[in-house]
Amino acid sequence: MTNIFDALVPLSFFLMVFGIAFIFLKARSNERLALIERNIDASLFFGKKKDNLTYWTLRIGSLLFGFGIGLLVGFIMADAYNDDAYMAPPLFIFSGLFWIVEFIVERKIIQKDNN
Repeated sequence: MTNIFDALVPLSFFLMVFGIAFIFLKARSNERLALIERNIDASLFFGKKKDNLTYWTLRIGSLLFGFGIGLLVGFIMADAYNDDAYMAPPLFIFSGLFWIVEFIVERKIIQKDNN
């Protein structure tokens, strides 16, 4: 009996992801069709995609880089002090530190683009 439930969990997960994606895309399509029927300009759907993609990749990259550095420092501290309790704090400290650095870099990029 448990084998049936073990097989249903991944199946239900993928069905849920597919359902959410389908409903999102269907609603977006219906919204755009309604705007076209009313002769409203649909240019609001086409924005600066490059900027958004650049900022998200910068955010994710800085978070992962900070996580990696924090993990490395955590391993070194755990090995030096022979205690695994020293693993978690550097992860959060360096991840937060690199997000602050990313915010400063992103703000400078936005200011340069506006000028």
